[in-house]
Amino acid sequence: MKAINFICFVLLLVFTPIRVTGQEEIFGIDEYLALIKKHHPVIKQANLKLSQAEEKLLKARGLFDPKLGGKVKQKDFKGTGYYDLWQGEIKIPTWFGIELQSQYNLAEGYYVNRQNITPEEGLWSVGVSLPLAKDLLYDDRRNALKQAKIFQDSERIQRDIKTNEILTKALKAYSYWILYYENKQVYKTFLENAIIRNQGVVKKALAGDIPTIDTLETHLFVKKQELAFNEAKLQEQKAKLAVSNFLWVENVPLAITDELVPDSNIIMAQLVPNLIGLDNFQVNQHPQVQLLENDLTAQDYNLRLKRNNLLPDLRINYNFLTEQWIDRSVFNENDYTFGVVFKFPLFLRKERADVRIAKYEIEKLNYEKSALAFRLENDIKAQQVLINTQINQLYILEEIVDGSQKLVKAEQRLFALGESSIFLINSRDNKFIENRIKLNKVKNKLNLAYAELISLLQPKID
Repeated sequence: MKAINFICFVLLLVFTPIRVTGQEEIFGIDEYLALIKKHHPVIKQANLKLSQAEEKLLKARGLFDPKLGGKVKQKDFKGTGYYDLWQGEIKIPTWFGIELQSQYNLAEGYYVNRQNITPEEGLWSVGVSLPLAKDLLYDDRRNALKQAKIFQDSERIQRDIKTNEILTKALKAYSYWILYYENKQVYKTFLENAIIRNQGVVKKALAGDIPTIDTLETHLFVKKQELAFNEAKLQEQKAKLAVSNFLWVENVPLAITDELVPDSNIIMAQLVPNLIGLDNFQVNQHPQVQLLENDLTAQDYNLRLKRNNLLPDLRINYNFLTEQWIDRSVFNENDYTFGVVFKFPLFLRKERADVRIAKYEIEKLNYEKSALAFRLENDIKAQQVLINTQINQLYILEEIVDGSQKLVKAEQRLFALGESSIFLINSRDNKFIENRIKLNKVKNKLNLAYAELISLLQPKID
């Protein structure tokens, strides 16, 4: 009997309530997402791609830049100046396929070709190069600029999609952190209660009010809760590391300290206003569909260019000639150069094949767009059904948890009156814990379902 009393006394000293050292601070989800959007390397990479697209647009606009050129050619042999040829020109492309051009020519020397002879002060010319068939309504320059604009918009959409993908994964990681943090808090609370109960049982056993064997029952229950609490701490640490994977500052990864805890009250639906009110949702506004729309537009421009290549390459060049550039009155309609350039492949096999290939690409993209729109609509509806189911499950489990808590309290009152046992109280506690953990899991499933809906809808997450 003395040995049993000694064991009870030791148990009373060993199992003291757990105290939290340090002050916990909530690491809110708004701050979490803001850090990710600003510093995450993948999002920075997506922004770089958008910057590249802007430079490609600038490059395409450069196709319409005026071009200034010139050349000089001289020949002297055995003291004789054969010729000195000077030529300068400027060409200005325009959006409508017309090219404005101006030249200055000066030819001097004994052996200058007669067709190149110019007045002493040189010869100025100004005129146009005008396509009459191919390149009149559309050409490579206009196609390149339009394609660059589409590419820029597509890169912006891709940037938003990539950002949303990272944020969705981050939200899921944060949701698991909430789950395992709340599980740890549950087991921590029950461990503290188990220790306090064990202390009370030990005191009663020492006083002879209850059988000593009850101390073993409470001791084992404490050990069980301690194991569960340690496992919950491990799970929370792993979840915290998973959240830390998304945190960077100036290309340096961050780690969440032990003092930081998640905001357990957050529901992912709060991140996007009117997330569940999808009555006005238009699948054509979805970023993935918009990407295909851009691809279709780009292919339409390509088809237009291929059809342009079916036309004969017919171009006229006309330039006024004058000796005095400054004096506009010297322009004479009888002083000019005129030329015609004509090219046309006889069979057009390459050109006709290019047109058909472009049409096939458009048809393929239309099929892909229809399939994507149909799949998105069904996936979103299915996710809404899942969310509604999880909400109903949440309400049911909240009622079960409330009832389990009342049963525990009732069993404790019966025990105080001597009408119950430690075994029954522990059984009630085990069921209460089980229901609390189930409730946490359903909350997590609901948050994950919202995160998946965000992933499907691709909304802007503030």
